[in-house]
Amino acid sequence: MSNPRTKSPNTNRGQGLRSERSALLNDSLSSLNGNSSYDSIKDSSKNNKDVAEVNEYPRRPESSVSVVSNSPHRQDAATTNTVSTVSVSKVLPALLLGVVLAALDNTIVASTYTKIGAEFGKFSQVSWTATAYMISCTAFQPLFGKFCDIYGRKKTLLAAYCVFGIGCFLCGTSRSLWQLVAARAIAGIGGGGMNSTVSILMSDIVPLKQRGTYQGIINVFFAIGSSLGGPVGGYFADQYTWRIGFLIQVPLIAIAFLCVYFTLNLPHHNHVSFMTRFRKIDLKGLILLIIGVTTMTCAFTLGGNVREWNDPVVISLLIASSISYLSFVYVEAFVAFEPLAPMDVLTERTCLSSYLCNFFHSVANFGWIYGMPLFFQSIKNEGAEKSGIRLIPMIIGSSLGSLLGGAVISLTGNYKKITVGSYFFGSVAALFMLRYGYSNFNWEYAVYPFSGGLGNGIAVTTTLVAIIHASPSAFQASAIATSYLFRSNGCVLGVSISSSIVQTVLGIKLRKSLDFDVDELLHHLRKDISYVHRLPEEIRQTVLDALLGSIHYSFLFVSFMFFCAFVCSMFIKNRNL
Repeated sequence: MSNPRTKSPNTNRGQGLRSERSALLNDSLSSLNGNSSYDSIKDSSKNNKDVAEVNEYPRRPESSVSVVSNSPHRQDAATTNTVSTVSVSKVLPALLLGVVLAALDNTIVASTYTKIGAEFGKFSQVSWTATAYMISCTAFQPLFGKFCDIYGRKKTLLAAYCVFGIGCFLCGTSRSLWQLVAARAIAGIGGGGMNSTVSILMSDIVPLKQRGTYQGIINVFFAIGSSLGGPVGGYFADQYTWRIGFLIQVPLIAIAFLCVYFTLNLPHHNHVSFMTRFRKIDLKGLILLIIGVTTMTCAFTLGGNVREWNDPVVISLLIASSISYLSFVYVEAFVAFEPLAPMDVLTERTCLSSYLCNFFHSVANFGWIYGMPLFFQSIKNEGAEKSGIRLIPMIIGSSLGSLLGGAVISLTGNYKKITVGSYFFGSVAALFMLRYGYSNFNWEYAVYPFSGGLGNGIAVTTTLVAIIHASPSAFQASAIATSYLFRSNGCVLGVSISSSIVQTVLGIKLRKSLDFDVDELLHHLRKDISYVHRLPEEIRQTVLDALLGSIHYSFLFVSFMFFCAFVCSMFIKNRNL
C-alpha cells in the first residue's frame, strides 16, 4: 500500500493534528491489509455474490490516503468494489424509496400551511415548520458523513430511517404548533442523513465511471418526490386531515428500513466499542455549525421582510452567524481530531471548486423556485396551484439533466467540460427570463425554466463525480456529506436572499412612484401578494410595474449566481476517469 502524503515539520498545531490523524489512519489501514475479513471481502467480490459487500470502516484499505490529485489516473472503483448488477438492483429500490420520502417531506408542508395555521390558530408562525426542517437537514448532514466512517454505512442509513420515521410520526401526532416545529426538526435530521448516506453508499457499490448515471437516477427520484409533496399534502389536507400526509410516510419508511436491513449485507467491525467510536465525533464543530446555520437562516428570513437590514436583531444574527462559521472552520482545521469537514478535502482544489459550485447553483435554483411562482401569482394573477404547475418544466429539465450528465461521464470519462457548459447555459437562461412581463409568447414560460433546470441537473451530477474522484479515499464519506452541506446552505440562502431582494427593491420603487406612505401597502402585499389586484385602478398598474421590476432583479441575481458557479467550475482540474 502506498504511503500517505507527508508534510514538512511545522510547529503549527493544526498541521500536527492532521499529521497525527493521517499516521493513525495509515496504521489502521496497514493492519487491516492482512486481515482475513478483508481477504474474504475481495473473494466474495470476485465470486460475484448477489449481496453488496463493502468494507465500511476504514474504507478501501488497498487505497492510498494521499490526495487523488497526485494520481490523475485513479484506480476505478470497479477494481476495488466489484459488485454485481443484481446486488445493486436489490438495494437500489429501498434507497430510492428513502430519497423520494425525504424529498416529499421537504415540500409537503407547502400545500398544508393554511390548514395547519387554522388548526393551531398561528398562521403567521407556521412557516417555522419548513424553516426547522431546513435548518436541521443542513446542519446534521456532515455528521452523518462522519457516522458513515465511524459506525459504517448500513448502520448510519438505518439510523437515519429511524430518526426520519420518528419525526414523521411526531409530526402527525403534534398537539401544538411548536411541537410540530420540533418534530419537523427531527424529521429534517433523518431526511438530511438519508440523502447524504445514500450518495456515500452508492459511491461504494458503483464503479466511479458509472457513478454519474446512478446519481442521475437518484436525482430523478428526488425530483419526483419534491413534485409529489405539494399535491399529496394538499389532497390529504382537503379530503381528510393534514396529519395523514405525515403519518402515511411511517409505514413506507419502515418498508425501506426492512429492505435495506435484509438486502445490504456489509462486514461488521465490532472490535471497537460504541463509546470509543462516539468519542471520535466532532461535537464542538457540530454545535458551531448548528448555531451558524440557525442564526444565518433567521437573519435572512427576517432581514428585508419582517425587519429592516439595519435592525439590531438582524445585525446581531449576521454577526453571530459569521463568528460561528469562522469558529467552525478553525475547529475543523486546528482542534478537531476527527473533523466533520476535513481540511484535506476542503483545501483540495477540485473539491473546493465543486463545493462552491454546489453552493452557488443551489442559491440560484431556489431563487428561481421563489421568483417564478411569485411572478405568475402577482403579475399574471394565477392561483397557487397553477403557478406551482409552472415549475414542472424546470423539474423535468433538472431530471433529464441529471441523466444526461451521468451518461456523458460514462461515455467520455470527462466531467469538467460539461460542468462548465451547464453553468453558462443556466446563467443565460436566467437572463432571458427578464423578458417575462414584456413578451406574449407562452412557450417562453416553459423553455427558459426547462433550460435552467437542465443546466442545474447536469451540474449536480457532474460536480459530485468530481468530488468523489478528487477526494482522498479515506475521507470520501465526509467529502460527499460536505457537498450536501454547501448545497443545503445555498438552498436556505436562495429563497431568503431572493425574497429580500424583491421586498427591498419593491419598497424603493413604491416610495419613488407613490406620494403617500407605502408601509401599510407593503404590509398587505407581504401577507397576500394577490392584494395587488384588489387595489384601486389608479395605483394598481404602478404597483404591478414596481413588482415586475423587483422580480426582474431577483432573476438577475439568479443569473449572477449561475455565473459565479461558472467561474468556480473553471478551477476544477480537467481529468478523465
